[in-house]
Amino acid sequence: MSRHSHHCRRQPSLNCDAFIKVIKHAFNNVRDNISSLIRNDVSYFLDTLVTLFGNLLAQLEQVGKTLGSYVVELAKWIKEAEDNIAIPLNMVKEL
Repeated sequence: MSRHSHHCRRQPSLNCDAFIKVIKHAFNNVRDNISSLIRNDVSYFLDTLVTLFGNLLAQLEQVGKTLGSYVVELAKWIKEAEDNIAIPLNMVKEL
């Protein structure tokens, strides 16, 4: 067998190995790019949720404060109403 024919038989194997290496490298790049995109999208999504829930929490705290002031005001009205009802009731009892 000539030296040239031996070299030709090895050459396809070298090309195949190189091709496999290129494909693996390309797949690794695709995997890394997809992972990076997912990480970025998840980070953006979480940041957006934190902002939205932060705003929602602030609004709910304000609603709680407002309702608290309404409860205090309502308690005053109830006390005044009870006091105002007590006077006529006592008058009726005295009759």
